Amino acid sequence: FFVSYRNVSGTKKRHTIGDFGLFTATQARGQAQEILADVRRGSDPQSEKQEKRGEITFEDLAARYLEHTKDHKRSWKDDNQRMRDHVLPTIGKRKLSEITLSQLQRLHSRLKKEKSPATSNRVAALIKHVFTMAGKWSLIENSPAKNLIMFKEPPPRDIVLTPDQCRILIDACDAD
Repeated sequence: FFVSYRNVSGTKKRHTIGDFGLFTATQARGQAQEILADVRRGSDPQSEKQEKRGEITFEDLAARYLEHTKDHKRSWKDDNQRMRDHVLPTIGKRKLSEITLSQLQRLHSRLKKEKSPATSNRVAALIKHVFTMAGKWSLIENSPAKNLIMFKEPPPRDIVLTPDQCRILIDACDAD
């Protein structure tokens, strides 16, 4: 079933409602009336559908971000590794509008269990920064990562050298 209409600029459009069997003729008529009512209010369902199809994925955004950071961050290789190993396998194929805070929280929690709170936090910080840059580039309006909460990390370990290790270290420094 299809519905034909003219958008605000007068261009003729054809919007697919669905196949016979999925809809009865009565259901299709009702759906067509709703679509035509939306068109009268100024919306263009076919253009909206095409815009959604053309929306970039997180993988595309990550590629743009990594290209940008090569010139701005010395640690861009670390970002590339974190993206490749932790982020892209999980959310890379999703459209930006499909990514939610709960999905990011699940990824963050899974990484904490598999790796460590510190690794999980570095990945979360990277995701937050990528979405911040997407906002600056006008690709999104609101960041789903804005309210992502970091885990508490254990304090760094202090390493105490024995007197023998001190001598070995000093000898090695003197040798240089």
